[in-house]
Amino acid sequence: LAGMLTGLLAGCRAEPYNNLRPDASGAVRLDPRSNGRLRPGRLMHYLRDPSGKLDLAAVQARQADFRPVAGEYPNFGITEDAIWLRLDIQLEDREDWLLELAAPLIRQVDFYLMQDGRLVRHLQIKQATPIVRRSMPHQHYIVRLAGNTGSARIYLRTHSREATTMPTFLWRRSFFHYMEPVRTFGFGLIFGLVMALALY
Repeated sequence: LAGMLTGLLAGCRAEPYNNLRPDASGAVRLDPRSNGRLRPGRLMHYLRDPSGKLDLAAVQARQADFRPVAGEYPNFGITEDAIWLRLDIQLEDREDWLLELAAPLIRQVDFYLMQDGRLVRHLQIKQATPIVRRSMPHQHYIVRLAGNTGSARIYLRTHSREATTMPTFLWRRSFFHYMEPVRTFGFGLIFGLVMALALY
């Protein structure tokens, strides 16, 4: 069992999934040459909203107040502030891409997709939303970036009273479906090993 776990974790670490290749403007380029899974954290920016009352228009008017995310994953500790994340992408791929926010304890996520200065998609997902009713049936917050080639800006508004560590990934859809059983098996194996050690 330990050997299987070591092999699985070694394979995950070896996965070359963070070759971001940003363009001149700092946007993440998503094209057929991109790796199937990317961590865009170091190219994201954030804005804290202690009032929790800022809407999209107000946030767009405060671009100078956005700050770069420090590290691979946005992490704001325990806070009641609403957090706005901003990410620019350049989508040049016929295949669908997904944006994953792997933070199931966050109470609510609003996803906004902007192109040419206009809102082309808004999706709100709450922690209480049944998985089967989500746009992508998954315990994490996942949205499709399909059908929108060219330059785009993504805003994510999150709100929670829990710790707000927000691992964020961009996935080529086919690679996501290929890797999901591996991730599920890996998490199950780790959980089983921890339980076995606790009982021992």
